[in-house]
Amino acid sequence: MNKYVLMLAAAGLIAAAPAYYAFQAQADEMATEAAAPAAAPAEGEAAAVDCTKLPEGAEVPAECADAAKAATQEAAPAAEEHMEEHAQ
Repeated sequence: MNKYVLMLAAAGLIAAAPAYYAFQAQADEMATEAAAPAAAPAEGEAAAVDCTKLPEGAEVPAECADAAKAATQEAAPAAEEHMEEHAQ
C-alpha cells in the first residue's frame, strides 16, 4: 500500500512540475518588468529607440535612419580601399 501512495505522490509531483516552472518563469518576467521603470527616461525626455528590434515593414525612426547613414558613410571608404587592393 505504501508503494502505491509513494507512486501516486511521485506522479503528482511530476504532473505539477510544468506548472511550477511556468509560474517561476512568469515571476522572473514580472520582476524584470518591475525593474524596467527605473531605467525609463525622465519626464520630457524622449525614449531611446532600439533600431535592431524594429519589425519588418515598420516606419524607421529618424534616429535609426541617421545611424544607418553614418554607418554607411564610415564603411564606404573601407570598402573602396578593399576593392583597390584586390584590383592590383
